[in-house]
Amino acid sequence: MSMSSIETRPRPPRRLRDLALLGGLFALVIGGLASLAAATGWDETMAQLAKLGPVQIGVLLGLSLVNYLLRGLRWHIFATRLGLPLGLGQNLRHFLGGFAMSVTPGRVGELIRMRWIARETGWAFERTAPLVLIDREARRTYLATTSDPILLAALDHLAFGQSCTDVLAQPVMSGEVRLPGYYIDNEAWREAVKPFAAFEDTVTGLAASEFVRADGYAGNCLVDVLLRWARADALTRFPTPDDDRQGWYQIESMLFAAGLALMNVRDTLPDRTADIAEIDRWLKRAADIHWSYPGQ
Repeated sequence: MSMSSIETRPRPPRRLRDLALLGGLFALVIGGLASLAAATGWDETMAQLAKLGPVQIGVLLGLSLVNYLLRGLRWHIFATRLGLPLGLGQNLRHFLGGFAMSVTPGRVGELIRMRWIARETGWAFERTAPLVLIDREARRTYLATTSDPILLAALDHLAFGQSCTDVLAQPVMSGEVRLPGYYIDNEAWREAVKPFAAFEDTVTGLAASEFVRADGYAGNCLVDVLLRWARADALTRFPTPDDDRQGWYQIESMLFAAGLALMNVRDTLPDRTADIAEIDRWLKRAADIHWSYPGQ
């Protein structure tokens, strides 16, 4: 087979693939609604709906439409601030279309919006991911209305939160990071990784507590924790990946946890701007060192 025949081979029609994907998503929505009706009692649901008159139904639908349009406008503002070259109509289409995936576990299916945006703009997922992460009000609304017992238990735990005094007593790992290989000596690795895993759990937990409580306590504590690590210039000293790849992997995980946690609180603490800027400089320095090795 010649090279030219390979290059000119027609690609499978994208429209058929998209229709199949849309059909599958529609089936998921119908399945989710059917499961909801079965779990809550379809007869009771219909009995309550029958009590509403046409005017009441019209008003409720109108208010719901206004709510979604306002939230779509907020999505458009977020997208514009992010620099996406999309108009209001396109952003509204992506926002409203994403609700077809809201029945997926944890609403992870909404990430398909990122795929739509990537196809229209060419932007990679990591550049558009903040659109999903930054919509705090949508996440709070979801958590406020959830009946999932696992989520409710987690919310109770996060509302209680961590003691900042205890958190600040945790050691800062400022020396060279060397770890046993995960596959070579798993038991030794599990023991050695505990303080690093504790850091990730701490920063993630503080960010989540601040999101739930929204009173500044956990957010300020998170900044204090990261500031200690920044001033110790932690996570910047480790062997080359060829000598100790496990340490390199661990630092990558910790930098991601720290950056994501800080992103969730930075806009809620206007009086900590200088401290957050100092943490930003540390994270960038650590990330630059981490990515400075060719081929990694």
